[in-house]
Amino acid sequence: MAKGGTALDGTFIYFIAYATVTNYKRKPIHASDLKEIFDEKSKYFFRFFSYHIYRNSYNFPRACSAENGFFFLMFQSEIILFIQSFSTDALTFFFKFWTTLGYPAYVMAFLIIIMFGVRFREGFILIHAVLWTTIATLTLKNLFALPRPTYVDRNVQLLGENHPNTTPFENMGAKFFFGHLPHEVIEAFRDNPFDSWGLPSGHTSNATSSWGLLMLRFQKRWLFFIAIAMIVFIPFSRMYLGRHFLADILGGYLVGGIMLFVFYHFVFQNSWIMGIFDIQSTQIPGRGKTIILLGYLFFLPLGLLLIPTFPSNFLAILIGANVGFLIVWRRGIPKDFGSFLQRTVRVLIAFGVCVGVDRGLEAFHSLIFQSESTALSSLRMGISTFFLIWGATELNIKLRLFKRVI
Repeated sequence: MAKGGTALDGTFIYFIAYATVTNYKRKPIHASDLKEIFDEKSKYFFRFFSYHIYRNSYNFPRACSAENGFFFLMFQSEIILFIQSFSTDALTFFFKFWTTLGYPAYVMAFLIIIMFGVRFREGFILIHAVLWTTIATLTLKNLFALPRPTYVDRNVQLLGENHPNTTPFENMGAKFFFGHLPHEVIEAFRDNPFDSWGLPSGHTSNATSSWGLLMLRFQKRWLFFIAIAMIVFIPFSRMYLGRHFLADILGGYLVGGIMLFVFYHFVFQNSWIMGIFDIQSTQIPGRGKTIILLGYLFFLPLGLLLIPTFPSNFLAILIGANVGFLIVWRRGIPKDFGSFLQRTVRVLIAFGVCVGVDRGLEAFHSLIFQSESTALSSLRMGISTFFLIWGATELNIKLRLFKRVI
């Protein structure tokens, strides 16, 4: 299994390195070259990836057996301890800043700026990409149910936090580079989890999918450097702060890379999907395409809501966004126009509607219910997202800050 896992990770790293080096040999790297690199090399990466999964799939049942526990690469705490040996207050502040940028709330806030301030169509699709990336990441976390570094080794510091590491275990990480966590540590954490699961890293997967898509879609040189910084520093900050193993980071890169591939090739490169945003309000796609569209927007997330493993709160956000989009789409998608001031006002209105509705629902729930259940929390988040997509858009149109495509 170790050999197979190495091949998988090596293939992904080879894809990135080869795409960059071969492009560099032709001419200096420019943002406009990224689309060409991705189109040329991604098909080979997909073939290599599929081949290695097929070749090593027979190892997976044995690796996940009760005797071995879940086997994944690089669960050593020594790597984190080495990184933390260079810690200073300045470095902790620096990496705390980067890790804050990776939380879903901050990523979504940035995408709201894209949707209402830059391009409505790209912003909505990027919101979908981040939501599906988060849903996939949290689902895998629940399936693997593996602890974070601070649970397996009390020597790992919680940098940036105001409380010490109180785990009962010490030096219980993997004993060698391609080793797995001790079974007793995994079972102890599953029996009494006091923290969220570790593998894969949500910060890493979201940074890879969101900033990778932004880089490839907009193709701006300055955005290329910002995106690379996000994709590198956000994951590294999670290791520096003691929140993730190296295996968690690589798992996040894999999930984010798959989502990046899917949304770039099958959404942004799909003329029918992109054309939906240009359809006039009186036009409806053919029956087959309508079924596919409704199935993706509603039937799929509603079906996943019935499965406890999937995160209900993010599925509710996705459904709320889709309902709001469908209403806006039927009346006409707004055009991206306006001065910098108009775009800024649109963004502020969007934030105001989202936060105002969310706080209002939270206050209403506190008056009626003593505590907010998971179902009520998911409902509140779904309604808030609905008003963000539909309410903020309609309000901006009423104020003549948006114009419909008619």
